[in-house]
Amino acid sequence: MGYEQLRKGLRVMDDHIAALGLRASPEATTVMQMELARAFLDEEATLPFEQVYKRWDSRFKEFYDAQIVVRMISDAVTRLLPYQKPQLTACPKLVLTGSITQGGPPEQARDLLYELWLAALLVEAGFSIKLREPDIVLEDNGLTQPIGIACKYPSSEAKLHENISIGYSQLERNGLKGFVAISFDQLLLKITGLDKSKFLDFRQSRRHPQELCQSVTDQTAINLVENRSKLCPSEAPLNEIMVTVSLAGIYGEPPAFTFVGAVSFDTTPESEIADDIRTIFEALHRLPSFRG
Repeated sequence: MGYEQLRKGLRVMDDHIAALGLRASPEATTVMQMELARAFLDEEATLPFEQVYKRWDSRFKEFYDAQIVVRMISDAVTRLLPYQKPQLTACPKLVLTGSITQGGPPEQARDLLYELWLAALLVEAGFSIKLREPDIVLEDNGLTQPIGIACKYPSSEAKLHENISIGYSQLERNGLKGFVAISFDQLLLKITGLDKSKFLDFRQSRRHPQELCQSVTDQTAINLVENRSKLCPSEAPLNEIMVTVSLAGIYGEPPAFTFVGAVSFDTTPESEIADDIRTIFEALHRLPSFRG
């Protein structure tokens, strides 16, 4: 299994940390994960494969998590840095000082990384973005008006609709038309029990992981809109929602470290921004990340 992407990610993060003037404690979880990845790569470059495997087998889960962390942060910050340098100074510092391990407990750092991840995708899809309340403000690329996005990364089903309510309150408070974007990563891992696995092995299913993730986001978006009035009768109807999944695991033969992403929207006929949502959906699905 090649590690050039990991090497590149570490170089990128080192450059960004220096360029943004960030300083994080060496004891911060994410910083320690970067150093763990660096230590593995040093040995992988100098020792025989059998020796490296034997030395690192007991720490595979730690190294697996470290790879995900480095890739996710480096990819997001790389896409955003040319456009958002002043606003990026604070966010990566908070991400670096927290834990963003896939399947871990609730963390502000993971919430912020979700904002950066989604903003980076939207930039790649051709939109202009501002990192401000409600979380992201989207313009240009065929949109008829500025669109606000409130990003939510719920860690439990019990908190799901509460997060949606908070998100729409943010939009109203800022006087923006828009929608709530829900990351289903943590909930999907908990519902399937995969959060207890040593790592995600996408080869266990006959379906392509992209297809699996897309079917999950499609159905989740539909269910949220349909069930909102029953579960939250005192709240306004949910006329639009965005659901995303972004997970890393092992796939292919020979097995390779693979990121899989999916994004879905659901709207009702009452949605006032259905045309703009269609524009966003089509732009995102032109990206290689969502083509399978």
